[in-house]
Amino acid sequence: MSDFYVYSTLTAGVNYGTEAGAVHIAGGANVPNKYMLTSAGVVTSVTADQLEALKRNRVFMLHHNNGFIRWEAKKHDVEKVVVDMERADASAPDTEADAAEFEKKTGTKTRTAKNAE
Repeated sequence: MSDFYVYSTLTAGVNYGTEAGAVHIAGGANVPNKYMLTSAGVVTSVTADQLEALKRNRVFMLHHNNGFIRWEAKKHDVEKVVVDMERADASAPDTEADAAEFEKKTGTKTRTAKNAE
């Protein structure tokens, strides 16, 4: 059984190098799976020792401080935990909402007429 659960809204998984060895935190948020379902976040179980080592990793703490990573002692529904976190990192695929916002900001059309709202 795991001691802690690390929740992530990062698009790609990350191997954090720590004194406890490499600790992999899963990614895959905002990326459709083979059923075309898109998860808002993912969860990875870690031990207390791994979490303490991760807390001393500068990149892990940057991800945490920027709202892409958080940890909990109990496992919760991922969708409920990530609701207050950053929704997508820069590597997440663009959505229709992103395209509409870009068009509104710049006046540049990014979609064809039949796909535009």
